[in-house]
Amino acid sequence: MSVDQIEKPAEDAVFTLRNLRRTYEMGSETVRALDGVSLTIPDGQFLAIIGSSGSGKSTLMHILGFMDSPTGGTMNFEGEDVTGISRARRASLRANRIGFVFQSFNLLPRLSVIDNVVLPLIYGERPVRRKDRIEAGMQALQRVGMDHRAKHTPNQLSGGERQRVSIARALINKPRLILADEPTGNLDSKNRKVVMDLFTKLIEEGITLALVTHDDVVANYADRRIRMQDGKIIEDDRS
Repeated sequence: MSVDQIEKPAEDAVFTLRNLRRTYEMGSETVRALDGVSLTIPDGQFLAIIGSSGSGKSTLMHILGFMDSPTGGTMNFEGEDVTGISRARRASLRANRIGFVFQSFNLLPRLSVIDNVVLPLIYGERPVRRKDRIEAGMQALQRVGMDHRAKHTPNQLSGGERQRVSIARALINKPRLILADEPTGNLDSKNRKVVMDLFTKLIEEGITLALVTHDDVVANYADRRIRMQDGKIIEDDRS
């Protein structure tokens, strides 16, 4: 498919972006972090976003995660036009429909594994009883094979185990989409494979995943790989 083609929204698409732009003013210079990005992410797809520093991949990830807003173009999420939604609405979608996995794990060192996993339920829109939080947290840990570590603290875990815990936390609200920002960047090759095999299993279970990486080995796990440069998609590989 030509990277210049404007994609039509699919009925089962998680996201449809059309001619998306994000500019920043730096003194007298206008920086085009995203420059006309059109992209449809179907339900259940494993998408890898590749590109060098400054290519626009992190900006795209922030917009997909409702952490930033575009300055032009349109966004559709789960059939809803979310182009100009309020900050409160963005926060709600971010908390309830998106799961996040980070390179540095972002686990609180003084909390147990189970308490780290259930944090999104504590700060969500609807209160959840502790008993129900723990039950949901244990189910999420079972999905990533870490329920036996529920009472440990993060500093008692290996890097690969910490990342599996952070994936469990991303799953706790049953999100439509998981966004992973260099999730294997701090892992050795053995743990990288464990985490990527886990992501592959989650895709088979129906999760949609968009992953930013500079690692070709990681990118090759994906169904689809888009390469960004100067705020544009220059390659879309679905082979």
